[in-house]
Amino acid sequence: MIRNRLAILLAERELKITRVANDTNISRNTITGIAQNDSKMMQLETINELCKYLGVTPGEFFEYAPFDFTYKFVLEDGEASGSDYEDFSWLTDTKAHIFLECHSGNDTSIIRLETSMKRNTYDDPLSEYLDYKDGVDVFLTVDFMGEGKRDEFKREYLDKMALSFQNKFHDDLRDIVLGAFATILENDGNPFTSEMINVEAKTPYKKFSLKFDVGKNKVVD
Repeated sequence: MIRNRLAILLAERELKITRVANDTNISRNTITGIAQNDSKMMQLETINELCKYLGVTPGEFFEYAPFDFTYKFVLEDGEASGSDYEDFSWLTDTKAHIFLECHSGNDTSIIRLETSMKRNTYDDPLSEYLDYKDGVDVFLTVDFMGEGKRDEFKREYLDKMALSFQNKFHDDLRDIVLGAFATILENDGNPFTSEMINVEAKTPYKKFSLKFDVGKNKVVD
């Protein structure tokens, strides 16, 4: 994996993108795309100008980790927890799997994670055992399958990654399970009476509290 550190470099220097664009004659859109690591191509001349402007080397401008991750999400068909799909109780505990492929050199290892999507019914007598909380409508969790896998992955991969790569890993897992949740709502209907619901998404190492717009079927920033 390779990413640029432009956003970090600008923050360290308290520089705004507009000022950098004016000082370097690089378009604001180009700098924004680079800072967000959304740009698919960067001209060498652009990198050269930014490095000169910021007083850094290309090695300081970029960061690298010696492996790549790809993800495959598989929803368990028919997993309705013994309930009827018509009353949307499939969301009581829907499970799925993420297959995480870790590519390093010529080697590829596959790590399996399990996700769980639980709707908070609030009046569930088992809620105290299921970690339900008032004010949270849906709980989405992702964790490694197998004893010791969480610590093993942290030791073999996360601890060798820069903080920005670690954050991207957490965000990727969160976005995958949120995408699956959105797909279920789109395909099977909306069981919620409110347009805006509170979602708690927990990855193996982080927890996110989010607002989800059911009408637009997406997270609200």
